[in-house]
Amino acid sequence: MLTQPNNGNTPSREGPHESATNTLQNENDTLRARIAILEAQNQSLPQPFVADEEFEALRSQVMGLQGEEEEKAAVPEMVPGFRVNPLTHALTSAARLKADSGEQELELKTDGMFTTKKFNHSSERTISVSTWQAASKLAVELVNQHWPQGEMQAMALGAHHDFVTELADSHS
Repeated sequence: MLTQPNNGNTPSREGPHESATNTLQNENDTLRARIAILEAQNQSLPQPFVADEEFEALRSQVMGLQGEEEEKAAVPEMVPGFRVNPLTHALTSAARLKADSGEQELELKTDGMFTTKKFNHSSERTISVSTWQAASKLAVELVNQHWPQGEMQAMALGAHHDFVTELADSHS
């Protein structure tokens, strides 16, 4: 016996339970077909996650780099009475060389010619009092937290900063 689809106008021979089951079954089949289409499309897309082997390789590489950084970041212990190394001068000279060889601004002269604008190094080594005090406090806190025997070294660094501040005040 052939059954015709029920368009809602003709009475159904099925009970209400069977009609609801068929409707759910049709929706389920439609959803499964849609999922199959989406999965087929997704197969061509790259996967957004990293495989476990790749993740472990990346993790071990990062851990190795962190170990190297910790070795590089080791700060020697403070030695009482040690005079400062003119490291800041060497860093400043290196920064100047790098800046001088880099891109420079062009300046239009009154005669219509373009010349390279020279860098102004006049305030390169100056630091405001408020910036100095903030950096001083931060340095003391970091020494206290991260150095071995941090309390003693933080006290020594704080005393040094107090001395430098008093020295600067006496010259101004």
